[in-house]
Amino acid sequence: MRLSDLPQDDVVELFHVASMHFAALAYPDAWLLAVAGDAVGRQDWGLARACLELFERRRVFCALEASVLASLWGALPPLAEEPGGGDVSELIEGGVQ
Repeated sequence: MRLSDLPQDDVVELFHVASMHFAALAYPDAWLLAVAGDAVGRQDWGLARACLELFERRRVFCALEASVLASLWGALPPLAEEPGGGDVSELIEGGVQ
């Protein structure tokens, strides 16, 4: 079963659980996954995609963490919109690079 097959509220909650998991592993920008979950709840696919891309930037994930992120990507529609320039620049200006 893919995340996209679950009710949307459950998918949003799973993004938040993933955020807590990565925060427990001391990823300082784990909050991006919670923002991505909120974006999924609003069907703002561009922002969700931008948050996942920012979180993964310049990192290599293995084992469980790679599976978690692959599942989160699976929650997005295959043809998700490209992130809007304003959303991404606001996240970067807020200290995430």
